[in-house]
Amino acid sequence: MEALAQAARVGNLVAKFRMAELLAVCKLNQRDQSRSPVASPPLPAPSVSVGEMNNFDEHCDFLSQGFDALALVDETGRAGVIEAQIAYPTIASANIDATAMLRDPKLAQSVRDNTFRYLESAASMGPVDALWQLADIHNTGVISNRDPTVAYAYLYAITPTGLLDRATQGMMTGIERELTAAQIADAMRRGDQVFDRCCRR
Repeated sequence: MEALAQAARVGNLVAKFRMAELLAVCKLNQRDQSRSPVASPPLPAPSVSVGEMNNFDEHCDFLSQGFDALALVDETGRAGVIEAQIAYPTIASANIDATAMLRDPKLAQSVRDNTFRYLESAASMGPVDALWQLADIHNTGVISNRDPTVAYAYLYAITPTGLLDRATQGMMTGIERELTAAQIADAMRRGDQVFDRCCRR
């Protein structure tokens, strides 16, 4: 951990993202002290190794000294680290609870803006994780107004990749039931445009 922290201090972007990821795991564990430590972080990538999970509470005490997960993932996301851009929503939610978002509208807006900016940037490079998260955000309406047409478009963009799993197919079918034929046609057109930008090589 000390080597990782030192690499982050001297500006290594991969190390900074790794620190942000590990700090988010610490926050999630602290929210529920009654459960045993997680085997791997609920983040898109990369995973925490078994060795790193040993004495994880002690690591958390060390990691929390002088490092801020949200600042680190924001910095690495702005620098173009795709993994950081994809992980931003999860790391942000681990570090900022709903109460804090309600108390500070400017912070809430910043998180929303960064979430869309980073996921759209990552999606333009092709990762299905980013496309799926954008679909989920527009489908649930948690941080934006719900828009099932846009959600369907992002899911439709995943279809040609062959990486649409059963759960996501179920999500797509459920959204499809809400849409008119014209809305589905519009979503497919938008989905083709998303696929052209991100994934057609």
